[in-house]
Amino acid sequence: MNKTWLFYDAVSGVFRPGSMSLPDEQTVADNTPPGHVATDMDADPWTQRMDVATGLLVPYQRPAVLQVLDAPTARAKRDELLAACDWVVTRAYERGQPVPADWATYRQALRDWPSQPGWPDAPLPSPPPAP
Repeated sequence: MNKTWLFYDAVSGVFRPGSMSLPDEQTVADNTPPGHVATDMDADPWTQRMDVATGLLVPYQRPAVLQVLDAPTARAKRDELLAACDWVVTRAYERGQPVPADWATYRQALRDWPSQPGWPDAPLPSPPPAP
């Protein structure tokens, strides 16, 4: 069974964008970029980095230069956030209930984000509390 792997810089602990779904340790080793370490920990590469001394996730704010998103990267982040809340829609569908209004509003705001003034630097909408 495949696991999802993230890769971080062996010195700074900063995660590379994206992840890989890989079946075994050898395949992970074969696909780990030079100078990086693989982990199957659940981490948010946008807001966390690995403390390489302790092996723990710590808060991280990317430098301002890296926070400027180009359009494809911004859309990928938006798509990632939409996918991360698919479970709310699926759960509502399976129960024969409507999607909670605050979640429907949030998902629509994510879809509308590229049309906001200043995009792709416009702030992302904030997710509602878990239902």
